Amino acid sequence: MAVTTGQFIWYKAAASFVWMVAGGVLVGLVVALVAYFLHKTLPTDENSDTIMTITTPYVMYILAEELGASGVLAVVCGGLYLSTKRNEISNRFNKDPRCARLEQLYLLAKRPCLYHDRP
Repeated sequence: MAVTTGQFIWYKAAASFVWMVAGGVLVGLVVALVAYFLHKTLPTDENSDTIMTITTPYVMYILAEELGASGVLAVVCGGLYLSTKRNEISNRFNKDPRCARLEQLYLLAKRPCLYHDRP
């Protein structure tokens, strides 16, 4: 606003800054809560779970920017919230931790040896 009018009004700048920060945090947390709720309640498989995980940050960013808030703060705050819930979201597919260990062992054994050409 100061560029177009040539005047700097500090309380308008402060209010704009507060909205950008608080709005970004609020949008990120609200979208993260909705995404968490959808992850927990919808009957999803690994593919749809991956699609939801990839699109959620884009939704956070675009929604925050459309509301005039900080999209970057929305993605950071929403991502931090969802990272605290990652075990609850992903454990639906890995109920038994032994299965996850066996899968890791299988993938490790399936990987070709990098040093087999050495004498």
